[in-house]
Amino acid sequence: MPSLSSPALTSFLPVAKPPYSTPFTCIPPSGPSSPSRAVDPDFRRAFDPNDLSPFGENIAMPDLRPDRTALLVTSTSWTPDEDFDLLLDALARYETRARECEGSGEGDRLPKVLMAVTGKGPLRTKYMRKVEGLQAGQDAWKYVRCVSLWLEADDYPLLLGSSDLGISLHSSSSALDLPMKVVDMFGCGLPVCALGFDCLDELVKDSVNGLVFHNAQQLATQLESLLRGFPSAPALAALRASFDRAAPLASASAGTSDWEWGTWAENWNHTMRPLLLRDVASEAPL
Repeated sequence: MPSLSSPALTSFLPVAKPPYSTPFTCIPPSGPSSPSRAVDPDFRRAFDPNDLSPFGENIAMPDLRPDRTALLVTSTSWTPDEDFDLLLDALARYETRARECEGSGEGDRLPKVLMAVTGKGPLRTKYMRKVEGLQAGQDAWKYVRCVSLWLEADDYPLLLGSSDLGISLHSSSSALDLPMKVVDMFGCGLPVCALGFDCLDELVKDSVNGLVFHNAQQLATQLESLLRGFPSAPALAALRASFDRAAPLASASAGTSDWEWGTWAENWNHTMRPLLLRDVASEAPL
């Protein structure tokens, strides 16, 4: 995993002063009821083994930085089955639009984007060399960085849950299989932009829990619309809100027009529980 202190990222991400801030989080100032110097990045209290008072007793919980970079994530096996050129093309188009919006008002500017790509595969070296070329040189990307990660199983959901938007490049030649990476993202409450194919609408509901694209231009336009004004991005917030609603699920006869997102437990109670436990009310909690 590349370090956030690597040369490619140090000048790209906001300045961090550990342990009081990271490139994505910071500890907010203490309120008037707890005027503590502990939140001062320049303050360091000498360690005293006889002092049993909690060091962080007056330190607030960390919060997301308002100047943070938007974190995007995709998972790939780095094979020809997934068109990574499409993603690079979309990121290049986003870079162009972000530069064009530099002089716009705060609500119209586009944020910097850190694209995290997880997975291993035969084409990884080829494409990451291409990425290095786009991020270096006289006309290097200013608004986009792309990094390749290999994560342990326990770390993968942490990355998904910490990200702002997921991207799926999965395409199905049979039009029968659904991308498990999108299931993982939805399980972590992460909305997605997904490459469209025939049966994708069984999982991704366009403009409800994600957006569907078919080419690089569409993906770039979606990134622009979702991230405009980030971190106060209303279009992105609307997609994320679909995972927060505990709404009644539509009946099987109601069709897909009334579809709403449900948790695993809600889907179980609605669909499977009546079949397996006919003597127990389906409305009863698990």
